Amino acid sequence: AQAVDDKKTVCVIRAIGTELIVELAAALQIGCRLAFLPPLGRSYLQKRLVLLEPEHISLDERNISLLSDVFREKILSAAGIENNMGNEKGGFFNYVSGRPVFAVFDSCTEKMPIINDIKSDTVYLGALRDGLIALGLGPGRIYAAPGFHFLETCPGIFLAGLLCGATYLHLTPQDIKENPRLVVEKKIDVFGVSRTVRDILLETPVNADGVWQTWFRNPAESADMDKWHHFSRRLNLLKSYSFNLRWDAAAGCNLF
Repeated sequence: AQAVDDKKTVCVIRAIGTELIVELAAALQIGCRLAFLPPLGRSYLQKRLVLLEPEHISLDERNISLLSDVFREKILSAAGIENNMGNEKGGFFNYVSGRPVFAVFDSCTEKMPIINDIKSDTVYLGALRDGLIALGLGPGRIYAAPGFHFLETCPGIFLAGLLCGATYLHLTPQDIKENPRLVVEKKIDVFGVSRTVRDILLETPVNADGVWQTWFRNPAESADMDKWHHFSRRLNLLKSYSFNLRWDAAAGCNLF
């Protein structure tokens, strides 16, 4: 298979996890144009891949059946971008101002997909702003946001921590449902609470007093304020700072 290089578009079809983050780092090193999609079904992927026209696709072997024959031919032969680098010298790509880095699908247009190219200036400045100003991240600080919308947060949530030297703690709502104490076993400086995670922790509350320094939610999920107030009291979060934060990856990771 042809190697991935800085002239190619690569689509990574994976759930949020270690593999996705490794591929993000590898793509930034190569300089290719990168897109992310969750493995949500054959029709969902087909519409978006036709629009994107990627030269390469990276996905888990168990999800190959979600692709049509045309796109199966584009699957990277070795798992992951990091194993198909065209840069034999192993150096790092230098991004010039205005160069497209990510091709991001607008999360607000499910039926009629729209792609927005996010350029290097916006990626860099947006990640710094979100990490330093919105989340208050820095070296050694730990943050997490389980259950937030894939297309709204990816890749902005990872870049914010990467540029600030922070540690991203990967948790899923299912992880928390199976063991709610995962969210309080170690100090989490900034914790994003989705509505799904809130409801799980309301059923099996834990004491987060002194564990979460700050926590945030998506303002689009704030309609049932009584539940949010009850959540704060049940988890002893009345002394913790809280705020609203809404990523919009398609607009360059804007914060609210």
